[in-house]
Amino acid sequence: MTFPCAKLLLFLSFVVSLCTLVVALNPAVDADEAALLDFKSFITSDPSGILSEWEPAVRNHCEWQGVTCNTTSGRVIRLELTGTRDSPLAGILSGNLGKLTELRILVLRQNSFYGEIPAAAIGRLRLLETFDLSGNNFSGRIPDDIAKLPSLSILDLARNFFDGPIPIGLIGHAHLKYVDLSFNRLSDGININPLGDCTSLNHLKLSSNLLAGEIPHDIGKCSNLRALLLDNNTLQRSIPAELGKIAELRILDVSKNSLTGRIPEELGDCRQLVALVLTNLIGSSIADSSSPSASSTIEEFNAFVGAIPAKVLSLPNLEILWAPRANLGGGLHDLFNPSCALKILNLGQNYFNGSIPELLGSCVNLTYLDLSLNNLQGSIPVSLGVQCMAYFNVSWNLLSGPLIGSSGKSCTASFFPVHLSWGLLKLEDDLLTNYYANLLQIAQENNPFGKVPGGDLLVLHDLSWNDFSGSLPYLMASTGEILSYGLLLNNNGLNGSIPNDFLKSCKGVGGFAVNLSCNQLSGEIGAISDCFVMKRFEAANNDFSGSIPSDISNLLSLSHIDLSGNHLNGSLTNQLGRLTLVETVLLGGNDLSGSIPAELGAMSSLKHLDLSWNSWKVSSPKFSRCH
Repeated sequence: MTFPCAKLLLFLSFVVSLCTLVVALNPAVDADEAALLDFKSFITSDPSGILSEWEPAVRNHCEWQGVTCNTTSGRVIRLELTGTRDSPLAGILSGNLGKLTELRILVLRQNSFYGEIPAAAIGRLRLLETFDLSGNNFSGRIPDDIAKLPSLSILDLARNFFDGPIPIGLIGHAHLKYVDLSFNRLSDGININPLGDCTSLNHLKLSSNLLAGEIPHDIGKCSNLRALLLDNNTLQRSIPAELGKIAELRILDVSKNSLTGRIPEELGDCRQLVALVLTNLIGSSIADSSSPSASSTIEEFNAFVGAIPAKVLSLPNLEILWAPRANLGGGLHDLFNPSCALKILNLGQNYFNGSIPELLGSCVNLTYLDLSLNNLQGSIPVSLGVQCMAYFNVSWNLLSGPLIGSSGKSCTASFFPVHLSWGLLKLEDDLLTNYYANLLQIAQENNPFGKVPGGDLLVLHDLSWNDFSGSLPYLMASTGEILSYGLLLNNNGLNGSIPNDFLKSCKGVGGFAVNLSCNQLSGEIGAISDCFVMKRFEAANNDFSGSIPSDISNLLSLSHIDLSGNHLNGSLTNQLGRLTLVETVLLGGNDLSGSIPAELGAMSSLKHLDLSWNSWKVSSPKFSRCH
């Protein structure tokens, strides 16, 4: 039995040796190695030294980092060198890349390559299936040869500096499934090859270019398209009704263009649609959508007319409808059966009127609702379950009635800012206290705090510019999370004094901001010194009296304090110099007296100081250390 086995092993060894010899004698294999070395010679920066092992004397080129070869022929079939932010490769592309004629995958994303794509070289890669140069500094035109690569399936050239038109025939390529040309400088129109076949295409991303003209009606031929992102261009005319023929469409973003006309009812035939984005302003985002002043300083683009078709709102899978500043109008109460799959609904800064429909309460997954800056009237339906919202903004309307309480819903949402500013809500004396306590209780029990850019956790209750009356609510922000918290109650009709337990517990809070300005609050200011993480405290234009508490100097995180326009008296503590992070101190318009402490000059971060309209002695400190 051992003899046949020995013969078999000998035969297999011979076959392996023969294959190795064939590969070694294959001139195409040598050409691949030479092409790779030429590619390396054009690299001007390699911070991580990933190409340092690209030496024939060290190892076979099929073992070089980023290189994959066919195990039979020895030809290079894959070149993938994805960079990192800290150590990207830099250089230009060698024209000899075209000699890698068996290459299937070429990925050089997230590097710092520059210059133009060598058209002739890429045109020779007839077997190329994946071509990814995203996140580099390439410029010039996208070569027409790319549209002629017969096997190309994935093309990603996003986040470069390409200009000129999209190559003719690219959209309509028989095998292309994924095209991302976003964040470039491409111009002209969107051309779909009328003789081509785009049924394989499922992702088309052309965001943030300079594309003009209209959205082509032939887009309806791309029947398997799942994501169509055309936002942030200069496209004109209307949304084509032919989009309704794309049964698989899940994401449609046409925001930040110059589109007009009505939203086509045919979009309601896209039964798989999950996200529809129609925003009309450059720079619009979740973060800025609640700013009333933004609309007066940013140029408007999309100008749709009419309402959103009820057929669109009834789509069974629609989770995101983002259409602030889209020139839409009509009555929300007339909209038939809003989609109960909705999670995010932003119709802020439009022309909707009437009342907020009770039917929105049936959207049990709704966690983000922005109806700000419309002409809505009436009260807020209890069925909405605002206490479960991650974001709720109905500011700048004509709403009235009591601020809603608990709807009895079980909350599973992430808790984020609640905006009710400029809502003109009418409350009885005690409802604010009860409602606010309910919000904090839910927040504590579920730890549902979301993240904002920069990694900080934030909770913001903006109840400013209403007609709230009564006393301040009991405030307890202990959450067991390191977060930033803000309570804005300014410009209301609140009265009484600051309760001793107003800031009973700030434990676990990383930053704190309270604005009580422009109310009718009175008494002494004493409770804030218990909150050592206070960063901003504003209580201007009230009726506070007494002295500024000396232990305010314990608030070492404080950066902004405004107590102007009250009746505060007494002198300033010389311990204020400990507040080295303070940038703004506004104490004007009070009855303060005595000397201005010299220690104020030690507040090295101080930028704004107002001590006017008081009764100071004439001497003033030196501020040589202040900015």
